[in-house]
Amino acid sequence: MQLRGKVVREEFGPGHYLLETEDGRRFALQGGDEGLFVEGLEVEVEGDFRDDLLGVGMTAERVLSVERYQPAQ
Repeated sequence: MQLRGKVVREEFGPGHYLLETEDGRRFALQGGDEGLFVEGLEVEVEGDFRDDLLGVGMTAERVLSVERYQPAQ
């Protein structure tokens, strides 16, 4: 699965990062590295949805396990 969007930080509990797509959908990010977790970063992400996990605080539709990412062109 390939998605494009902006990284946003939710301040729920200890805080967590989401990918917010251009159409407003939000996915919790699992994996990646510190270069991905930058508030406002526009990225293209490749990964798979994890149906065996739930997001924190119901702030995301699903959990996206990140395999690769790059800054959006």
